[in-house]
Amino acid sequence: MLNLKVTDKTQNITGYWGPVDTTTNFCEPHYSISPYFAEFFNALSSLVYIIVGLYLVRKLHKDRVVLVLALWLVLIGIGSFLFHATMRYSMQLADELPMLGLTVSCVWARSTSTHHAGVVKWSSHIRAGICTQALALVLIYAHFKLYEIFLHGYTLMLLEDATLVFFVATAAVAPHRDLKLKSAILAGILVILGRFFWEVENAHCSSNPNIWPMHIMWHFLSAASAYNTAVFARLSRMDANDRLPSLVWWPAAGTKTTIKKKI
Repeated sequence: MLNLKVTDKTQNITGYWGPVDTTTNFCEPHYSISPYFAEFFNALSSLVYIIVGLYLVRKLHKDRVVLVLALWLVLIGIGSFLFHATMRYSMQLADELPMLGLTVSCVWARSTSTHHAGVVKWSSHIRAGICTQALALVLIYAHFKLYEIFLHGYTLMLLEDATLVFFVATAAVAPHRDLKLKSAILAGILVILGRFFWEVENAHCSSNPNIWPMHIMWHFLSAASAYNTAVFARLSRMDANDRLPSLVWWPAAGTKTTIKKKI
């Protein structure tokens, strides 16, 4: 019989993978479904990153910058699965470090766009800056092992990426401007909505621990956001004469149709 009710006795259990030693925790009751999964449903829902990442690899592999972005998404899925399955600190790093890699790749992709003169001018500085920032964050976080350091540092990197997205997406004269705006706006809405569910879980876990499925919502919404982020990255690196990738567009981004022209 499944026991999905969260109590003090269902959290921080020493299970198959050893004691919980992560710097952050979630509401899903530990080892409630299987003796081999600390958080079965959080681990299972992490596979959505792998699915989306592999789809992007298949469709956008000709653009090497976007290919790296998609591969980071696959690594996030693997790391997140292992993190939630074991709730060990080493696997937590396997989840968080690819998140930094994905963000660096996103900023790198924006910096290689020719659609905004300012971005072109400062492209090398942008790439050097984001790589240095990510390395510094990893070293500081590894030393102090405080989750708040990672969270705030990573959020700062996301804000920097969002700033670049704004400049590239709103460039007055650029190919596929409407599609870029659509994918950028949708990516932003999805990740903000997902972050809302994550923060609600964090804020109310102690008083209402049975809201643990909200973290699953974060996985699905952030994966959908990453999909649109990759689409934006590809569009921002295309010229007016380049053919659009043949992708099934998200229904919320317009109509549920397939763009027929291939890269």
